[in-house]
Amino acid sequence: MRSERQLTLPLVAVSREPKRRVESPEARIERHLASCLPPGVPPIHLGIERAAWAKKGRARSAIGDLILFDGSPAKIEVFEWAPAAYGHRWLAMVGGAAFYENGRWQREAADG
Repeated sequence: MRSERQLTLPLVAVSREPKRRVESPEARIERHLASCLPPGVPPIHLGIERAAWAKKGRARSAIGDLILFDGSPAKIEVFEWAPAAYGHRWLAMVGGAAFYENGRWQREAADG
């Protein structure tokens, strides 16, 4: 008589990692601008009208049309210059440069 051997293997729990969330261009702009400010300073913008990704791959950047604290429009580019290191440049800022002082955002005085 032949004996049957059984091989019992432990069950292995297989889990899938959650899908990596793809950051929207709006979220990238918001996150970056917030990281540039000291605690307690409100953002310079009231909102983002439009945002989109420009370029592809590592050179990808977020371009956004913002409404600033005084209602004027601005265009910004947020780019990754090293892994997890971001920078930005203002492509357009109607009304000129702005700064935060005495608890509020203000425009620089125009010379002339």
